[in-house]
Amino acid sequence: MNIQETKIYKNFSWRISLSLLLLLLIPLSLGSYFFFFKKESTSEQQDVPFTKVDRAIISSIAGTDILSLQNMFLDDLRNKRNDANVKAEAYFVMHRYFDNGGNIYELYDFVNTHPELAFLKKAEKIYPQAFKEIKEHSLPTSYSTSGRVAYLSYMGVLNQKNYLDVAGRATVANQFMEMTRSFVDNPTLLSQVKDPVKFKENNIKASLIFANQSKRDVRKIIDGEITTNDILGHSMIVGLNQYASTLRYFKYFGIPFESPKTAEEIFDYSMNNVDILAPELSLFTSLLNASTLLLDKNVADTDIKFALKRIYSLDLSGVRFRPTSLVGKIFNSKNRVEDFITGTTVKEKDYSLYGKRNMIEFARRVPEFKKWLTTNGWSEGDFVLPE
Repeated sequence: MNIQETKIYKNFSWRISLSLLLLLLIPLSLGSYFFFFKKESTSEQQDVPFTKVDRAIISSIAGTDILSLQNMFLDDLRNKRNDANVKAEAYFVMHRYFDNGGNIYELYDFVNTHPELAFLKKAEKIYPQAFKEIKEHSLPTSYSTSGRVAYLSYMGVLNQKNYLDVAGRATVANQFMEMTRSFVDNPTLLSQVKDPVKFKENNIKASLIFANQSKRDVRKIIDGEITTNDILGHSMIVGLNQYASTLRYFKYFGIPFESPKTAEEIFDYSMNNVDILAPELSLFTSLLNASTLLLDKNVADTDIKFALKRIYSLDLSGVRFRPTSLVGKIFNSKNRVEDFITGTTVKEKDYSLYGKRNMIEFARRVPEFKKWLTTNGWSEGDFVLPE
């Protein structure tokens, strides 16, 4: 793992300038989705019909058709449109970095081959070194620190130009906190940062900025003032989930933050409405809810069990699923190996959403989840925490 300092001159808040150490090491928490589920919503809302944009988003996430969404976004830019659909398009077009396994060249080529996206080249001034490496083709086509920094730089410019909605802003807020947790809970890793205290402070400050930008919309969604007449169901669920996760990280670190809704209220809403608003996010919502519950050492096992129920209740007999799908990532986590921190003999503890540590802790707390894993290929030896 390479530890780098990243200087961000123009803060994504549009108003405040910050110098940030930016090492985005954990994938955005959407990943690739698992496309089968059973509608069991307790919401009183009526089913929301999928629009052309909805279908394009799902196809882009799955990788079956990325051009439709990209072309919609380009057409909207050419015609100077910037409504709820356009903001959703912007978010999921940029999300290709995570859907394609970390290939930053796909995004870079997309930006640089379409004049409509020339404004995104401003991202290169935020972190020149990352884009220098991209231009020299010295980065891998998988996840890398510089690739992630470049992605986040694009997101910053989109936010500055008002092309992000609550989904994008809440996602960035959550990522800063996930990153902070990854470093703080790996003291050897954190010690390699030039100024660990400043590193943590800058990440928290950036997260607070984006969380503050998100909380008004979160309240309005929960209170019914923002509906699918205003933004896409995908954006609603993504924004709620990422914001609620951010709140749990704030609590974990003891960071004061005034939120109009609690993480519990928000996840309750998401769990009750996801099968209507964005069914392809149903299992992900459960997993993110359960994973962030683990941040609270006093959380009850029954709460984790409830959050995981729609996952461990899946009957996968005879079902084929992609290795990159959510279920595939859960099962394959047994094979994940934690790498040594560069220059040390200490392994970096993997606290990521699909990490083996998460799955083993779920299994320890929820016997039904452990049984589900063993039914689908895990053995007793797989339930051993990494050294």
